[in-house]
Order: sequence, then structure tokens, then C-alpha cells
Amino acid sequence: MSRAAVKELQAILIVDLVITAFAAATYFYICSLPETNLEPVDFGVQNLLIEPDEVIPGDTVRVSAQVESLLDEAGNFSIGFVVNGESLGNETLQLEGGESQIVVFNITEINVGSYTVNIGNATGTFRVVAEGTHTLNVLSCSNASTQISGVNFTLNGENCTTPFSEVLGEGEYAISMPENSTIYYRFMNWEDNSTGRTRTISLTDKTTVVAIYGQIQSCPWLYVWNGTSYVFVSEVSGSGYLGYFDRGRTPSAYNKPFPWDYVKLDGTQLQPRDGAFDMVMTQVTNEIIYMDSVWMVMVDHPADVDVYSTKGTEFTDPNIIGKIYTVSKNPHVPISCINDLGEDCLPQISSVDGEFASTHTFGEWQYFELNLGNLTGAKEIKLIVSGYNTWFPGWEKVWVELLKNPDFLASQPSVYPYLEVKAENGSWVRVPKDRDLPEPSATQRTFIVDLTGVFPTDDFSLRINTLTLMHLDYIGVDTTQQQNITVYRVDPSSANLHQRLISSSTSTGNFTRYGYVTSLLHSVDDKFVIIRQGDEVSFTFPNDIAPPAEGMERDYFLYACMWYKKLGNRAYNFTVEPLPFYNMTSFPYPPTENYPNDFAHLEYLMEYNTRRIGGG
Repeated sequence: MSRAAVKELQAILIVDLVITAFAAATYFYICSLPETNLEPVDFGVQNLLIEPDEVIPGDTVRVSAQVESLLDEAGNFSIGFVVNGESLGNETLQLEGGESQIVVFNITEINVGSYTVNIGNATGTFRVVAEGTHTLNVLSCSNASTQISGVNFTLNGENCTTPFSEVLGEGEYAISMPENSTIYYRFMNWEDNSTGRTRTISLTDKTTVVAIYGQIQSCPWLYVWNGTSYVFVSEVSGSGYLGYFDRGRTPSAYNKPFPWDYVKLDGTQLQPRDGAFDMVMTQVTNEIIYMDSVWMVMVDHPADVDVYSTKGTEFTDPNIIGKIYTVSKNPHVPISCINDLGEDCLPQISSVDGEFASTHTFGEWQYFELNLGNLTGAKEIKLIVSGYNTWFPGWEKVWVELLKNPDFLASQPSVYPYLEVKAENGSWVRVPKDRDLPEPSATQRTFIVDLTGVFPTDDFSLRINTLTLMHLDYIGVDTTQQQNITVYRVDPSSANLHQRLISSSTSTGNFTRYGYVTSLLHSVDDKFVIIRQGDEVSFTFPNDIAPPAEGMERDYFLYACMWYKKLGNRAYNFTVEPLPFYNMTSFPYPPTENYPNDFAHLEYLMEYNTRRIGGG
């Protein structure tokens, strides 16, 4: 089957699945009802079909269903036909034991409206509409075919919400969907595979259109077992993006990516099963992932504090990378927060409530200016940040064009976010580079920025500068001292690589073969689980640590070391080779460096990376 045919089939399946889900909440549904005057223990009715399900007055609707005997011997069965609660007749069937037969009824209605049809214990609906009008359905779903309700869109400029269903006059209709349905979903395409968010349709008969949203386009997606199912937690990324050209270096050069990420897990979601915690990482986006090490961290801490980690970059002070900080459960919020447009953003960042203070343009320097209050004498100052970044499709191209402009970074040494504080003369000065704000992830996270010692005066003003579309839900300020904590590292007892989704990726090379890969993830040793789009790793972590002591609480983190390549990067072809390695100075690395070629690494390559995709 051709790729185009596969995409067409996928689109049809998505429409069918979403319409089925939508039908349960609207009048376009088929489901079982409580028995009427029938004996469901003797026969069953299924496969109810109404053709067409929308007509004009006077047109005939054909209703059919399959009736099956549930008895072991022959019997007579009276099948009732009911429309809007009124019986329109019966049909008697003589069936052998287990035999089935199709019954057909025709109905003609002259009044506009919705009609409910019962045949036996099955029900369905059809609609009679005025001549020159038709039903328009506008639905929204995820690329996993799960309905997403409450997406605001415009129809010919009027505000509407999905799921939408109305009878409208024939004519042209412009439907415009938002870029994001929630912070976790971004518009991808329509059911016909068109990608423009505004779509014009000609309404000449009943029409259903589906806007398909994909979760954030970045890195593996982490799910944990909550006792009944796997629930989404976050992307797992860090700063392991290979092939980033940093004009902030002297001279300009490719950077050394930082492969670590520290993801706090929701203890209310994470539930053990058979004495272990289950998690999966699914690679949905079109990337090549080099997963070197993954382990779980359990943190026992006093019950009156919370714990969060830093978020690392290659520039972060190595003494605080991955550090677990204790913070008060009641930190204070800044006195003020103003953005570069002069707008008051304090209400948006005062609590974790889904109301965001956001920058307005990708690729232009913007800022949030905060007054953290009087922190004189504080021995520790920790900023608690909860937010995310929007990395829209094609952002890399915008980034490359910015970096081609010789004047763009003339006054700014980096494209990364940076922090500024007030000097003695009142001017803004940068904090040390290794204490800057790390780039937020593409999914909302809460992390710590250690500001201890960065303020040169008793003016505790802070400016957050960024080029990206940054969305801040909460900023808290904590000055409590670090409490004693106990940290346990738990390695996976089992890790299995397998295919989860059908991939259309063009990535090539020697990927890791499917099966158990547990031993590859216990240490940082440049022996990777190499993953492409559609792959998934299932993890099991033993839950054999004794419960926390009295007065202590336990929180959980996932630590992961991985790099990734993206399609379209100018630094490399979209292939597995060349492999990164932990001690490289940059990627691509210079000719004087190479991936380890000792016996142990050559043996690893030959044993594990045997899933060859593509030629060469």
C-alpha cells in the first residue's frame, strides 16, 4: 500500500473513530437501550443502519437491522418498529436456533426535526431538514483519535466551540481553528490531510470535518501507570538537541548538548503494580533518540516542604545541575511583574491555575520584569518557576534565519534566555551565565532557579529575557534553608524496546533491535538505546524501598540522559551515524574526536544495533 493510501486510510479511521465518540454526546449515535416490549434473552438486535440519516421532508429513509436468535431451538419472534415513541408496526420472524436475519423498514416524514428509531433493543436517529439546508459537524480530536472537547474556533467569523453541530443553509463556510487546543495539543491537520488552520467548505449535503491536534512536537512522551491506565506526564528532553549552532561562542561554533533531564512525577498518579512502578516512553515525533541512561529517584523529605529539581543546560553550574531543592509549601509571589509591553502580569503568575503570562513574538527579545520584594539577609533565594515554551512546527527555520543575520546578536551574546539584576548605578546587568534561567520544556514543568548570591545590591528586581514563546503560569520566591533529605536511586529492573506506532519517518541507520535493553540503561557509558519515530520503551522500577519515616513524605523523579536529532538540521543527515558520545566537545565533533572504538563499544554496536533501516 502506498504512503498516500495509508494516510488516506488513517484519515478515514480518525473520522470514523471521532464521529463514533462524538455520537455518544449528540443525537448522531447508535447504542443499546433498556428493553421495550421485547425479550432480549430470546433474541438480539444489532448492526442498526439508517440510510440516509439526513433527508428533506417527503424523502424515504431505509432502516435495517440484524436480528439473531439467542435460543438453541427454532422460535417465532415479533420485532417492533418504533419512531419517536410511536409504534409503526411489527414483523414476525421464524428463526432456527442461533440463526440471524435482516429486517428492513421504510419511513417517510414530512415534518422537520430529529427522529429516534427503535428496532427491538437497538436505537438510532435521523434528521429531517428543510430543503436547501444541511447539518455541519465540526469536531476536534487528538492524533490518537481521542475527542478533544471545548476547542474554540470561528465559523464565518462567529465564535463557536467543538463539538459543533447545526443545520445551516447551503453555501460557503470558513472554519478557523486555533493553533493550540490546550497547552499540550497543537493543530496538525484536517481529516483530509490539509494543514491550513483556516478551511473553506461548500455545504451541499451533510458534512463532518475534523481538526486533528497532536501533542507537543518534541522528544519522547512519558506516561506512568496510575492504577488503571497509563497517563501522560511530560515530554522528556533536557537540552540534548544535537547540531545547535551557537553564535554566542567565541568563535561561533556548534555547542556541546546537555543530555540530562529531571522530571518530577506526580505521586498521586504513580501507583505500583505487582510491587513495581510501570512507565513508558513513546517516541511520537520524527526524531532519532539516543537514550543512554534512565533511573528513578525517590526523595524522602520533611512533610512541611516541597521538593523540586533544577533544569539543566550545558551552561548551568555543575554543582546545582540535577540538585533536589526543598522549598516552603507557602512561598511568596513577587510584588510585581510587568512585561516589555508595560502590561501587568502579576495576576497570571500568582498561582498555578492555567492562566499564563506569555511573550508575544518568536525571535524578538522580550522580557518580564519582576520585583521579588525585600529579601535582605536571606541566606538562600530560590525562584520556583512553572511554565512551558511553544515550539511551533518550523521554528528551526525561523531560528536559522535569525542566526544568519550578523546584526541580530550584536548586543546579545546568546539566543538562550538570560537573567538580569540591578547594579549599584541602577542599570541592568547579567547574572553569571551558569546561573541563568534554563529554557522551559514544551510541556509545563515546575523547576528551581537558584538565585542565591546573584544580587549585587538590596534591590531584588529581576528581568527574564527570552527570544521564544514563553508561557509562565507561576513564579514563587522561597528563602527557606535547605532541609535534610534522603535520596534513593532505583535502576529499572526491566526495559523493553518495541514498536508502538506506525512511522512515516525517513530516518535511516542502525537502530537498536527490539527486545530487552535493560543493561544499556544502568550507566552513562555511550551504549545507547537508539530509537526512531513509533518506538516505545517500557520500564519497570522495583518498589522495594522501605516507607518514609514518620514526619517525612516521599516524592519521585525520573532522571534521563539522552540526545536527539531532528529532521532538517543543517549539521547532519537524518541518520543514526555519526553517534554522539558523552565527552565530545561539540556536535558535530571535530576530526580529532570520535565515538569510542574499543572492543566493548564495538561489541555493543554489533549485538544491539542490528535493526537496519534504509540503504547503505
